[in-house]
Amino acid sequence: MIDWSKCITIDSGSELTDIEHHFRVFAGPGAGKTYWLTNHIQNVLRQSKRLGSCGKIACITYTNAGVEEIQRRLRKSANRVEVATIHSFLYSNVIKPYAFLLKDDDGGYIINIERLDGHAEHIPSLKIMYEWKKDNKLAYLRDKKKIYECLINLDWCFQDEELVCLPRDRYKLKVGRYSISKSALQRYKQYYWSRGELHHEDVLFFSYLLIKNHPEILPFLRARFPYVFVDEFQDTNPIQTRILRWIAQEATIVGVIGDLAQSIYGFQGACREDFENFILDNSVDYKIENNRRSTENIIHLLNHIRGDDIKQKSVTGKKGEPVKLIVGCIHDCIEKIMKEAKTVPMVLVRRNDYVGQIRSQSDYKLDKLWDDLRNIDSNLERTSFVYAMMFGVELAIQKDFKESVKGIERSLKKSKNGKPIPKYKKRQAAIDCLQKAVNEWEKWKGASLLEFNNHFVEYLDEKYDIKAGASITRGKIKDFAEVWKCKDFVQCLRLKDDKSLIRTIHKAKGGEYDTVLVGLENEDDLEYIINPDIDHNKNDECRIYYVALSRAKENLFICTPTLNVKRKAALQELGVSIEVL
Repeated sequence: MIDWSKCITIDSGSELTDIEHHFRVFAGPGAGKTYWLTNHIQNVLRQSKRLGSCGKIACITYTNAGVEEIQRRLRKSANRVEVATIHSFLYSNVIKPYAFLLKDDDGGYIINIERLDGHAEHIPSLKIMYEWKKDNKLAYLRDKKKIYECLINLDWCFQDEELVCLPRDRYKLKVGRYSISKSALQRYKQYYWSRGELHHEDVLFFSYLLIKNHPEILPFLRARFPYVFVDEFQDTNPIQTRILRWIAQEATIVGVIGDLAQSIYGFQGACREDFENFILDNSVDYKIENNRRSTENIIHLLNHIRGDDIKQKSVTGKKGEPVKLIVGCIHDCIEKIMKEAKTVPMVLVRRNDYVGQIRSQSDYKLDKLWDDLRNIDSNLERTSFVYAMMFGVELAIQKDFKESVKGIERSLKKSKNGKPIPKYKKRQAAIDCLQKAVNEWEKWKGASLLEFNNHFVEYLDEKYDIKAGASITRGKIKDFAEVWKCKDFVQCLRLKDDKSLIRTIHKAKGGEYDTVLVGLENEDDLEYIINPDIDHNKNDECRIYYVALSRAKENLFICTPTLNVKRKAALQELGVSIEVL
């Protein structure tokens, strides 16, 4: 636990004179955590006598956007620092150099190391699902949709000190009258490993196994990285925490930075308590109480939600406009803010399909589209290719060209003659397709899925002799693909670093915006603001809304469809102004 009375108060410009001790830094939104971290890295680079000519500082953060921001701030010093997400860091420094040590009871490689090439999000393959069911005599599992929902939800978790593969939502193990066994799920994973395919969660699993079973890896890691600093540590999970504890046992200084009130990734296995209980020998705790982002009126509401651990203070001293709650339709609310405040708000909502509804102004739950496509289309390669293309275009528009090309490359499986595609040819085709799609995206956004798929399938066939799924010509998939437009599918892509003006709260994490509108679908969600329980809220909801509200710099609006008299009075006591449309 945290003894706040022993926590040393610093500000984002503070410099630690002693760099040779483990530490935790607790800091709220807008405190300048990233500024302090990059300054501390520069300080270590100047002072350290242990880095030598080969040692580096490891700086681990949660998103690719966070990686880019820290690299930008470090500038010329970036070559002495390895800035990466936890998955990229472990893949480069543990999996890639030591995967050959992973062997089964017969001495064979667990992973096909010759074909190992990075890691990706887990999208269940219908072909692999079919092979897995057939080989493991699971024909009695008949509900394809429920099987898919179970498999896409898989993660590694501790049970009796052993890592097991289970869906994050345990009820998804149940398919009809039967439950899928843990051993069957692990065998499902092995189909991918035999092809050299790792999913993000597998990187953590195999890194843990490698270090646990081969502790001789640790001295090499410690020699290469005498300092390891982890940003956004409230988003860590138990596997990551154990690996960090092992690294910190000798030589390496480990520092973690984060905010308990912004722990919102429980659905991905993140464990808030890991930050609370992450205590190392001779570790020192610090806290930053300043808020450089928001006005005093916004900070007042945030402090009410936050509780007693860190009471933030405004650095600017700017009081600003009162926080405003608008009762009515969210579209009318957006229009009102744009007209009266003469600004376009960043709209933040809880669920991905609500984002789609607002963008399309329709009631159809767009979040279902990709699942519907996968259930209707029996051609796995075609679905994978279309997904990779659309995902790639959106990433390219956000300037993430590396990941966009890699995704399309992974979706290209074989030539027309059935033989593997040479790497150089696969990359050339991926870049060509991506460039063509981006250049023509204004046209393709309004085109049907059928037109988009058939055009690029034929393009790859004619120019590169590559088979990317197949043209859509008949059946249920034809009816489906003719109705839905590319823009509909793009709206429900779950991009990690979404840059649109309407997005989920999780996608806004780490961002800050002049004007924010938090859209509530149900008036009951106001209870997370009026009567918060930020420390004990098991499902993260209170913290999620705290994160949303804390993104605002100048103007903060909340929209709710209805408002009763009791809640109205409670909000007015908190200084929130009310307007009914």
